[in-house]
Amino acid sequence: MEIKKVLTLLSFLAALFAAASVSAQPIISSVVQVSPDNLFDPEEVSIAIDQVDPTHIAAGSAPNYFYYSSNHGQSWQGDGIASSFGEAGDASLTCDSKGNIYHAHLSSPAAPGYWLDRIVIQKSTNGGNTFSDGSFAGHHPTRQQYKEFITCDLSTSSPYHDYLYLCWSEFDVFPSQNTPSKFDSSRILFSRSTDAGTSWSLPIIVSDRQGDCSDTSNSEEGASCATAPNGDIYITWSGPDGLMFNKSTDGGKTFGNDKVLSSLPPGWNFHESGFATILCDISPTKQRGNLYVVFSHNQNGTKNSDIFLLRSLDGGNSWDPPIRVNDDTTQFEQYRPAAAVDPVTGVLYAVFYDGRNTNGGGLTDLYLARSTNGGLNFTNYRLTKNPIITSSGTYFADYIGIAALNSYVYPIWKQLKQNRSAIYMAVVRDTEALNDVAIQSAGQADHILSLQISPNPVNNNFRIHLIHQPDQYLSVILTDVMGRNVATIYNERFSGNENNFSYDSYHLPNGIYYCIVQSGKERTQQKIIISH
Repeated sequence: MEIKKVLTLLSFLAALFAAASVSAQPIISSVVQVSPDNLFDPEEVSIAIDQVDPTHIAAGSAPNYFYYSSNHGQSWQGDGIASSFGEAGDASLTCDSKGNIYHAHLSSPAAPGYWLDRIVIQKSTNGGNTFSDGSFAGHHPTRQQYKEFITCDLSTSSPYHDYLYLCWSEFDVFPSQNTPSKFDSSRILFSRSTDAGTSWSLPIIVSDRQGDCSDTSNSEEGASCATAPNGDIYITWSGPDGLMFNKSTDGGKTFGNDKVLSSLPPGWNFHESGFATILCDISPTKQRGNLYVVFSHNQNGTKNSDIFLLRSLDGGNSWDPPIRVNDDTTQFEQYRPAAAVDPVTGVLYAVFYDGRNTNGGGLTDLYLARSTNGGLNFTNYRLTKNPIITSSGTYFADYIGIAALNSYVYPIWKQLKQNRSAIYMAVVRDTEALNDVAIQSAGQADHILSLQISPNPVNNNFRIHLIHQPDQYLSVILTDVMGRNVATIYNERFSGNENNFSYDSYHLPNGIYYCIVQSGKERTQQKIIISH
C-alpha cells in the first residue's frame, strides 16, 4: 500500500476512534408504552421493522392485538386484528424486502373448524393499516398446531430471497400427559411460501424424534428459524433430548439429521425460562455468516438461571462452548431471552428479564446485552429504571421480542401497569454501531462505503449520508426503474470521508427510484420510494 494511502487511512481511523471516544455510553434508550390502556391482557409479543421505511415498526401480541409506529417507535397505535380463521395468540411477525408485514398467529375458527386447527398468516401491504383475511399452513384435522415462528430470507445473495419460512409444533392430542405413541405425540413442522404469503407448502417434519403432548420440556416445542447469506435455513427447538438443531441447504425442501446442542436440566421449563432463539448474521461485516443460538439455562443453580450463547462459524457443523451473556455476579435469575443481530452493523443483541437488582421476591428488570465481536463477550445495559412486578398472579407468558436494523434496536416486553398487563418497548439507538462497522471495514483492505437515506419513503425531500474512502472521485446519481438518470446530485473529487446531501424531490412523479453511489472502485445503491 502506498505511504500516502496508509497515512490517509490512519487519519481516517484516528478520526473515527476519536469520535467514538467522546460518547460516554454507546446505548441511548427511552422506554415507551406500546399497547393502549383499554386492551385486555396483552402478552407474548413479537416485533418487526419495515425494510423499505425503517421508521415504520410493527408489533403483535396475544390474544389478537397488532400495533404500529411510524416514528421509530416513539409513539404507537394499536387495536385488535381479525381473521375468519380466528385468533388464538402466539403472535410472530416478520417483514419482507418490499415492506410487506406478515403477522402469524394461532387459529380458532368457527365450526367445523376448531381451536388451533392451523397456523394463520395475515399480510399487510400498507404498513399495518389493514390486513388480509389470511392464508394458512398446517391444516391437519384432529391435530393442534402450536407455537409458530415466521421469518423471511432477506439476504440479497440468497437464491431464495424473500421466501417466507414458518416452523411450529404439531400435537396429536393437546394437552395430554400420555407417553408418546403413534397417535399421541408432538413434532416440529416446517412450511414455506414462495409467493409472498399467498400460499404455503405442505408441512414437512423436521424433528427426528417425537415428544409427548404435555406442553412441557418433554414436548417438541419452541421452534425458531433463521437464514444464512447463501440461503441455508437453520432451526432450533427444545425437546426430550435437549436443545436441538437442524438445517436445510435446499430452501426448505428437505432437512438433515437432528443435532443436540445442549442438554437441559431436569425440571427445565420453557414456560419459565423462555424459548431459544436462533440467528444468522447477514451483515457485510467480518461476522457475516456467524450462527448464534441464545437460550436460558440454570446450570449454575436451580434459582440462578443465566443467559447463554452458542456460536457456530461453519454453518452449524461445529459449535463453540457456551458463552455467558449476562455479566452480573449475583445469584438471581435471568430468563426469557430474545435476540437479534443487526443485518447492517453485525452487532448482536439479547434482551431478557433480569433479577440482579432485586432480592428475587417477585421483582425483575429488563436488560439489553450487546456484542460487537460476534458474541465473544457482551456488555449489559439496564432498560428499566425501576424493577417491575412479576408476582401478582398475572401470567407473564412464554416470550418477549427484539428487532434491530441499522443501529436502531427495539426490545419489547410485557410488564404490569397498575396491576394490568401492558406492552412496553425500549427505543434504543446504538450510536457507536455504525462507527464500529466503518472502523472494521477500514481494516479490511480499504473497503469503506456506507449509504443511508432518510426518510424513505420520501415526500418532498430526502437526506443522503455517506461514509467513503477519502480523496476519491465521488458520484451520486438518482435513476428511475429503467436506469435512466433523473438527477446528478454530486460528481467531483472529495477530500474528506463523510458527506451529507439534501435533495428536493417534489418535482418527481411518485414511484420507485435508485440512489447510486460510486466512490473510486466501490459502488452501492439503495431503492427510494417517492410518494407525495
